[in-house]
Order: sequence, then structure tokens, then C-alpha cells
Amino acid sequence: SRETGIVDAHALCLALAAEAEAAGAVVVCGRRVEALARRSFGWSLGVRSRAGGATGGARGAAAAEGASESIDAGVVVDAAGL
Repeated sequence: SRETGIVDAHALCLALAAEAEAAGAVVVCGRRVEALARRSFGWSLGVRSRAGGATGGARGAAAAEGASESIDAGVVVDAAGL
């Protein structure tokens, strides 16, 4: 709050994700990065969904538990623990 300076981290992350998505970003949550390789366009990531029905994106559908996928991205932001 403005009075205490205490930040609601969850609300802040949701607001930042919404801003990023509005600007064209794709937010992918609940994935464990297993491989990261530099490419001419940016990055190629090999990821696996986490147990417990992790979501794909800030408001995405549930991913299959343990499913692997490859994601190509111009920019990668690691926000583990947030």
C-alpha cells in the first residue's frame, strides 16, 4: 500500500503479466526448463510441465502432467519463485 510500502507480490505479478500480454508477450507458467539454447532469433527452450496441473500462461488451460514441449522465444524472463 502507499502507506506501508508493502507489496502484494501475487497481485503485482498478475498485473505485470497482464501488461506483458497486452504488449504481445506470451506468459508461460508452471514449467521446468530442462534445456536452453541460444539461437539467431533469441532462445530455444526445452520445458516440462510440473505435476499438479500447472497452467500454460497466466490464464491458460491445464497442461498434461509431465508433458515436454519446445518453446522458441526472442526474450526469456526467469521469474522462478514469484
